[in-house]
Amino acid sequence: MHHVQIAQRAFNTPLMVDPAKALAFLSGLGPRITGQDITFQGVETDAADQAAAAQPAHASLFGNYLAQRHQHNGSQPYAVIDGIAVIEIAGTLVHCGAWIGQSSGLTSYEGIAAQIDAAIEDPAVLGIALDIDSFGGEVAGAFDLADRIRAACA
Repeated sequence: MHHVQIAQRAFNTPLMVDPAKALAFLSGLGPRITGQDITFQGVETDAADQAAAAQPAHASLFGNYLAQRHQHNGSQPYAVIDGIAVIEIAGTLVHCGAWIGQSSGLTSYEGIAAQIDAAIEDPAVLGIALDIDSFGGEVAGAFDLADRIRAACA
């Protein structure tokens, strides 16, 4: 495992992450990264946040139907359902890496932006829906993507 790269991304990069997920991450991987036990002082979490951190990621709202439609649609980097481009966003959000696969647990802002741009240019697309299953990620790139999404609405 690449502990140095994980530590770099977790500790030297500004993040916007659900607090419960951050606690789960630090509890689970912290000792492996640092080589010693980690204790949390002054950190209070309620039972609901602890339960949320223990939950597995949930499946897409569109389920397997979306994946099947994507295969039939061909070359678009998104599925089109009744004229709506459905862009899947799952896992940890990172700044760069255009076509990082969701199987890696990462989705890049750069890749999301490319899909939005392609959907805007597609004459078959009447609207865009973002199917999001993410607890957050890196700050770098988030606000640029938010601006691009806002511009797509105009």
